[in-house]
Amino acid sequence: MYGRDPWGGPLEIAADSATDDDRSRNLQDLDRAALSSRPLDETQQSWLLGPSGEQKKKKYVDLGCIIVSRKIFLWTLGTLLVSGLLAGLIVLIVKTVPRHHHAKPPPDNYTVALHKALMFFNAQKSGKLPKHNNVSWRGNSCLKDGEPGTMFKDLVGGYYDAGDAIKFNFPQSFAMTMLSWSVIEYSAKYEAAGELAHVKELIKWGADYFLKTFNNTADTIDQIVSQVGSGDTSKGSTTPNDHYCWTRPEDIDYDRPVTKCSSCGDLASEMAAALAAASIVFKDNKAYSQKLVHGAKTLFSFGRERGRGLYSAAGTEASVFYNSTSYWDEYVWGAAWMYYATGNNSYLTLATHPTLAKHAGAFWGGPDYGVFSWDNKLAGAQVLLSRLRLFLSPGYPYEEILRTYHNQTSIVMCSYLPIFTSFNRTKGGLIQLNHGRPQPLQYVVNAAFLATLFSDYLDAADTPGWYCGPNFYSTDVLRDFAKFQIDYILGKNPAKMSYIVGFGNHYPKRVHHRAASIPKNKIKYNCKGGWKWRDSTKANPNIIEGAMVAGPDKRDGFHDVRSNYNYTEPTLAGNAGLVAALVGLSGDKSTVIDQSKEGVEYFHICGTLPFLRRCHTPVSTAGRGSDLDVTQSNIGKVNAAESSYIDPDIVGNDMEEQTNNQSVSMAPGHEILQGGFEVFSHSRDKSHEKPEEAQADLHDDDSKVNHLQIGDNNTASLSSDYMEDVTKPDLEECKMKQHEEIPKADLLDSITAEKHVPPEADKVSKDLPGRPAADAEPPKTTTLWGAMKSLADGIISIFRNQ
Repeated sequence: MYGRDPWGGPLEIAADSATDDDRSRNLQDLDRAALSSRPLDETQQSWLLGPSGEQKKKKYVDLGCIIVSRKIFLWTLGTLLVSGLLAGLIVLIVKTVPRHHHAKPPPDNYTVALHKALMFFNAQKSGKLPKHNNVSWRGNSCLKDGEPGTMFKDLVGGYYDAGDAIKFNFPQSFAMTMLSWSVIEYSAKYEAAGELAHVKELIKWGADYFLKTFNNTADTIDQIVSQVGSGDTSKGSTTPNDHYCWTRPEDIDYDRPVTKCSSCGDLASEMAAALAAASIVFKDNKAYSQKLVHGAKTLFSFGRERGRGLYSAAGTEASVFYNSTSYWDEYVWGAAWMYYATGNNSYLTLATHPTLAKHAGAFWGGPDYGVFSWDNKLAGAQVLLSRLRLFLSPGYPYEEILRTYHNQTSIVMCSYLPIFTSFNRTKGGLIQLNHGRPQPLQYVVNAAFLATLFSDYLDAADTPGWYCGPNFYSTDVLRDFAKFQIDYILGKNPAKMSYIVGFGNHYPKRVHHRAASIPKNKIKYNCKGGWKWRDSTKANPNIIEGAMVAGPDKRDGFHDVRSNYNYTEPTLAGNAGLVAALVGLSGDKSTVIDQSKEGVEYFHICGTLPFLRRCHTPVSTAGRGSDLDVTQSNIGKVNAAESSYIDPDIVGNDMEEQTNNQSVSMAPGHEILQGGFEVFSHSRDKSHEKPEEAQADLHDDDSKVNHLQIGDNNTASLSSDYMEDVTKPDLEECKMKQHEEIPKADLLDSITAEKHVPPEADKVSKDLPGRPAADAEPPKTTTLWGAMKSLADGIISIFRNQ
């Protein structure tokens, strides 16, 4: 059969010869096959059956940078919210639940008193006051201080001495030296009390003023300012001045004369000590520290070369109010501080020279021996130089006199103990260092400071105590003495009165102080207008916090009367000693002198030995177990003249040629120590009691003290000028060498080689002493970089061998 092809062609259809039964049987087989076959997947079903219906579309969230599933986004967001709620709940619980922490213990009485004692200096400031002076009843004052038409036209600043408005530079410079010394030794305690920045600001206020009192940019000067203001009321004078008038400093309108001196070794040396000590306090401010050092050097040179004499010469006001009895103690005191500030061995040679020590009274006894004050610094200088022996032990030629200073310090400490009768005591236990005379507390606080400090020195040097004759006393005995005396001042006395204004509930209310006794009520009182406040029996309207008054009499009696300055007047020097004693006793005893630094971090001992001559770095001075043990063990075996040059301009006419073979005539009671030094017994040498006689005796030795005979062993010591130019590599090299053991043979060889170098070899590269010639072969030294390179090379070689 043919069917029609739709495209026009034939279509052949084969004839089907199968029967109906066959067709039916075949269909049934096909149905069973279809039923028994595996099920079709969705794709196959879609081909065969077509779409079964609309599929559910997924929803997404477009976050801009990414597209995420809406379901995942919601889960994530929910998780974050729940976590935040849980965290907030935990924080809320932690904040609200009471915690059982141990409360910080309240500060001890010494710390509380320290805060107040420092505030006294804020009340004594002269000039334009800083914004945060924190004394509401004080303001700018004496802004015209100075001498017009001269280099001293600007003398604004500094501190008023006591209850008046005079600026006495002699006790003021002593006060600043004491504050600096206390910071150098106890900076950690100041910091723990939160007063370190405050006390440093007070020191800088005084130092800045001192720099105005002489030509601080010059190397040589011919005069310095000793006083601003006047207090002469002798012969019934009615001329308005700082003592005749009773008025607030802010209201002063009378003339304030400027007093100068051109022969005042005592004042110049004390001011040099103040600036030198302050330079150590501000060592982190290199430019300012160097400025202070330069000023100190200028002042000390003036005091030695041109200023021999007393600033309080007969006829001056200073001879009435702050009379200086000698300048020899200031020479020792100033030279010690100059050595600590500069490292120049010439200053140490001067401070330890037997002739100078003799005239300063280091070998005398006498009723006032050991009394440390604004007038006599010998006891303080001996403690300061004992520190050098305890921690650095510089050896020959300094050891003999340093040992004498150390022994004399021990004797002074013995005299403070109640078991000895050097000084009487009141029934209440106050030591009478000024033998019953008025104003005793200023001497007591100084002794308390020295006792505390010497005790800490011994502890830091691992020395449990000291001997008084055959008896041994622990360092705790000294601290107990200091605590007892300070506790007396704080109120543990028969009168039950604190002698520090503002401390406790019972303290002097009528302090002899002009600014504190006159109310700040915008009324200007003239010279005599303030007399009614002077004579009033009412308490001062202004509380001068922290002021330590003059103190009780020898019977523990005290009269709170404004007009009697012997009881109620505070002084700058007295409060400085109080601050020093309080900070030494404050806090935990474990917080004492930092044994890694020992307070004075820059004890410039470079120059003592050749391999340390280039150093300008902090050194460990923790005692005989410090990093300098190797150095210390060899110093005493080497003649120091072989490695240090003594500047005759500094030493001046106080040097005596010392040899081991010299013969010395001895008076009874004298003895010769090793090295030819003459040391006197404790009986006072009457022939040198007056400074004029001592000076005449000293000048008899001029022919033999103008220079030091050291033959071919001249090598320059490290000067401060050189130290300022030391570079960082030098510093690293020095640090390496401090920890580097030097065999004894190598040490002696280096000294032997160096002592033949002619002096001209130092005339190189800015003429810096100790530097080798420019064309000389550089010394073989171990630097930090070299050590690291050697270590790296060694590690590389190990790996290569493996």
